[in-house]
Amino acid sequence: MALKPAIGVIGGLGPQASALLYQLLVDRARYHTDLRDTADYPRIVLVSTSIPNYLSTGEATDPAIMAQVIGLVQEEVRVLEQAGSIVIGIACNTAHLALDALQAVTSVPFLSIMDLMQDAARPFKRPGLLSTRLTKQTGLYDTVHPALFVPDDSVLEQAETWVFKLLDGSLTPEDAEEFHRFVEDYQKTNELDAVLLACTELPVVYGPANRPSIVSTLDVLADGLLSYYYRHV
Repeated sequence: MALKPAIGVIGGLGPQASALLYQLLVDRARYHTDLRDTADYPRIVLVSTSIPNYLSTGEATDPAIMAQVIGLVQEEVRVLEQAGSIVIGIACNTAHLALDALQAVTSVPFLSIMDLMQDAARPFKRPGLLSTRLTKQTGLYDTVHPALFVPDDSVLEQAETWVFKLLDGSLTPEDAEEFHRFVEDYQKTNELDAVLLACTELPVVYGPANRPSIVSTLDVLADGLLSYYYRHV
């Protein structure tokens, strides 16, 4: 019996977000196909690439370092292609800066989180961005919504504190509760009808986004990958 085609995932940037994306792909498959047997779930190939967190070191804007990083991730793309992936997603927003360079080494299509978020944000009149400062600076979300509210860097710097706690393993349940209050205050203070969690670590900290006004990049990416996969398998 031959292996089925696969959903490919570039993970490790960071690992917790990648693990949640895998869980979402399994949990949300039932919304995209009739699950009668384990064989009805998607085949998933996840590579957890191991590179430093250049967001925290401040080297993410160094062209020489980024060229090396892109070269390493391109090798992971080739692994996913050889493993039978028919679509690929990246469990990191900022890494989409390298999307063109990664797409250049494979014929397997990548799904852009920003394109998917554009569709997810369309029903809202005034969504607000929560991301890292670096993601904001890249301009990746500039065209996601014409009325997107983008906060001052001081607000995003606060959001980053929960990202770093998650990545270094120090996040507590109390931290997660504090982040919930932070998101609620951010939404109310700026009169937003939605908040886009535009760093893939933030949905991990927040937990299940049970309110329609909380838009998780990982939820959106999982649904996009599953939709593509089941249309083509």
